[in-house]
Amino acid sequence: MSETEGKTLRIALIGSVLLIAILGVGFGYLYNKYTNLVTEVSGLESQVDDLQDQIGDIQSHIVEIEEILRKEGLYPTSETPSEKVEILSAYAPLNTTGHYWNVTLVLKNTGSAEATLIDAYVNNVPIDQYSPAITWAWDDPSSGYTNVTDSITIESGQEATVYLIILDPSHQTDPNYNFSSGTTINVKLHSAGGMDYIKLVELT
Repeated sequence: MSETEGKTLRIALIGSVLLIAILGVGFGYLYNKYTNLVTEVSGLESQVDDLQDQIGDIQSHIVEIEEILRKEGLYPTSETPSEKVEILSAYAPLNTTGHYWNVTLVLKNTGSAEATLIDAYVNNVPIDQYSPAITWAWDDPSSGYTNVTDSITIESGQEATVYLIILDPSHQTDPNYNFSSGTTINVKLHSAGGMDYIKLVELT
């Protein structure tokens, strides 16, 4: 073997050794990464199992709580009465003889529970603050047209007509009381159940 061939052989052997070493290091690195990933996945699977157990415990507690609420009559169901009042129509003609607008609201309780109206607002101001320039009344089924002194109760399925009497500003001295024909007012009826029923009405 010539000297040149010997050098070539040694270089080839050294290259092979280096390649084997590099491959060994790379394989070891990849193997370590693989084992680490397997360990992490196993840990995550264990955590998932623990979470599923906790969810199962929570669901069991929820069932127990629901059962207690049902026994106490506090659990909401589809049969729980609910309040809902619809404003079927609204208009506000001017009574030129009496010098007032008669804001008329035709209501219907379409909910399954009675609705009790306790306050009326005009432009987000309680009508008590306009008193006596604005008052309200309604068609009481038992006594007819009645001024509201406390509240209005509308039974489920019942219709009712509510009136807001707004006196003509020309007969008032308060400069902030400035209603006029052609303007739109915001009428809001507030119930004891915390519901608001709102309608924009034009004074004609």
